[in-house]
Amino acid sequence: MNVTIEKISKGKFLLTWEDFPEEELNLDFNPFVKQYSLNSGVILHWQARPKSTKTKQGRCWGFYDVAKDVYFAGVASEIPQFKVNRCQLLDIPEHKLSSVPSAVVLFPSMTAHQSENLIFIE
Repeated sequence: MNVTIEKISKGKFLLTWEDFPEEELNLDFNPFVKQYSLNSGVILHWQARPKSTKTKQGRCWGFYDVAKDVYFAGVASEIPQFKVNRCQLLDIPEHKLSSVPSAVVLFPSMTAHQSENLIFIE
């Protein structure tokens, strides 16, 4: 399932799916950047899926590089595992948010880049 990523503004992205043209997902990482005073690092989250599907189809891992202000999406089957040296689990109570995500993994002082179907956090 192909996902299209459109950058709306700093820390905000709109995702749409080829297979679900009526669906879209608005992501806003600014609450985490503000709450935790982030200037760098990579935020990882298990992405929400299109509401019209009841299966895991469409879900994938999402990576937001804070310093570069870029977002990557990787299909779960293409990223079966990864090794982590150091990370932090961050969450903001859902009742304090009007956006998603609400819980993420932060890789401090790291950066993300994509090569073909692989996303690297270094």
